[in-house]
Amino acid sequence: MDRLTFEMATPAWLQSGAAPFVNFAEGIFIGYRWYETAAYEDFFDFDEAVVFPFGHGLSFTDFEWEVINSSVGDLQGDIEITVRVSNVGNQAGRDVVQVYHTAPWDPALNIEVAHVVLRGFAKTDLIAPGGFEDVTITIPIESLASYDHRNARAWVMLPGDHQLTVRNNSNTIAAGTTAITFNQSQMHVFAGENARQTDHIPATNLFDEVSEMLVQTPTEGRILELSRRDFAGTFPTAPTPDLFIANDTVIEGFAPWDYEARADRFYGVRPATGVRSDLTLADVRGLPFNHPQWDELLDSLTVPEMIDLLAFGAYRTAPIASISKPETIDVDGPAGFSSFISEVVQGVAYPSQALIAQTWDVDLARAQGRMMGNEAIHLGVSGWYAPGLNLHRSPFGGRNFEYYSEDPFLSGMLAAQVSSGLGEFGVYTMLKHFAVNEQEMNRKTNGLATWLTEQAIREVYLVAFEIPIKTSTFEVPHLVDGQIETKTMGAMGVMSAFTRIGAVWTGGDYRLMQTILRDEWGFEGFVISDFNLYPYMSPNQSIYAGTDLTLSLVGRTFEDTTSDAAIYDMRRATHRVLFAIANSNAMNGIAPGAIGHFTPPTWMVIQWVSTGVMTLLLVGGTVLVFRRVRKHKVVE
Repeated sequence: MDRLTFEMATPAWLQSGAAPFVNFAEGIFIGYRWYETAAYEDFFDFDEAVVFPFGHGLSFTDFEWEVINSSVGDLQGDIEITVRVSNVGNQAGRDVVQVYHTAPWDPALNIEVAHVVLRGFAKTDLIAPGGFEDVTITIPIESLASYDHRNARAWVMLPGDHQLTVRNNSNTIAAGTTAITFNQSQMHVFAGENARQTDHIPATNLFDEVSEMLVQTPTEGRILELSRRDFAGTFPTAPTPDLFIANDTVIEGFAPWDYEARADRFYGVRPATGVRSDLTLADVRGLPFNHPQWDELLDSLTVPEMIDLLAFGAYRTAPIASISKPETIDVDGPAGFSSFISEVVQGVAYPSQALIAQTWDVDLARAQGRMMGNEAIHLGVSGWYAPGLNLHRSPFGGRNFEYYSEDPFLSGMLAAQVSSGLGEFGVYTMLKHFAVNEQEMNRKTNGLATWLTEQAIREVYLVAFEIPIKTSTFEVPHLVDGQIETKTMGAMGVMSAFTRIGAVWTGGDYRLMQTILRDEWGFEGFVISDFNLYPYMSPNQSIYAGTDLTLSLVGRTFEDTTSDAAIYDMRRATHRVLFAIANSNAMNGIAPGAIGHFTPPTWMVIQWVSTGVMTLLLVGGTVLVFRRVRKHKVVE
């Protein structure tokens, strides 16, 4: 089915010629970062504006804190802070130690800096009255960097005095504690061989045409960015009429994906397909992503097999009999397992992610992951469309209950533990919605164009995803010469978003899905689209950019399935999907060399039969109408 046919068959309510947009004029100043910074700059009185600071909490007892040890390493090292938490009340209780960073701010550098940013936290165990516990918080110094999109075009460590303060919440320094301070003598740019240690390649600007829409002085057709230099003069206002006129960059970004141009630009080698092999998916379990046996396995697949896998990815991945790949069941989230297709895979209802975040308890998050992993084994579930990692940019966000917090660090730390806990039971999580999907209104109306600076993208909206991508781990048991060995694996799944960064749909944005996610962060799993019902979400654009699996029940057919470029993109996407599944619980009980047989589930049989009946009725109705029209003409 080509694009024109699909659009003709698509209900009008799924189509739109509109170009909705939202301006993140506030830049990095969301949530407590705004309130703490604006109050520090005397823009308003904090006590009059804020009732409960970020991180505020109550207890049935009282605690006293003391920093008993601290150390500061070099730029490639860590800061360690040990705090003694003493229960001086009459009840047993737990407390949360929070560490915030205050970076030096120099207006002349033209880099926005929030007054405080959460950089570490720890929750105590249950402390009896009169007892104490020492907690140590470790903070990599490179994590204190700011992103300079205007000049260095890279992560930078700002020159001057950096302070780490132990706080009860974002606004209150804990009584009896002193700040840990270190001086950065000159600006350090994380570029070239000096890249951040956690990055596989240095981060540099990728979204210049997006950042350029935000300016520091009023300019027609541009968005005035909120700046610490002048909060009053740059405070966001409603878009003016000139911002409703699309420029050439926006028009080009909203244009349909040109799959023919992609094919013309491709200079690679057409991959082999349909080459006979005795390898099965179980044979490559536990092997590195680039192991030669993966090439042999992928060479054996046919184009129709790859299309069936990639185009019909809603709540399942299709079986591939030739390599003994079983069908997998993937379910929705994030408050437990849920599915509107089958009541069989309805799971336990867990608290919302917002409530989980209010515990500040990474051990509880890990326990949730393990509980759900156990549940997944009993339900036959291999994949979970969660956790949700967008932020509470606004209290009116339509799905805030599905997301942890306004703070990306807290969100990412909890998600990493949930994902690792599920990974212990072979469940791949699909971290969603990647990225900058901070509102529901208009997000599916041709893709909501989101305008913001690259500093905000990297410092705020990507961090919640970056942490679990880089730190989630689990062990995969596999057979080697008849012996069971284990291989440590990382995050395996991500879900892209309906939205656009600038004018480019996130699921089809190579910069986001390949350069950042895979080249910079080292992600080796697969990306699935959000529900693909909309013409602007081109499957060919998806697999080119790095969104590998299409979340669709009816199958969004590829516009191009024959060119060298299309075959290359399909093979690469298939590799990523199969890599995750090979190392999942879907392969439990399947030994290397085993031959699989696929029995479709009841819901799929019903879907096939219903589709067949509807097709016959449609064809029959068309024939009857045609005969009646012909008969009427003959009578005339």
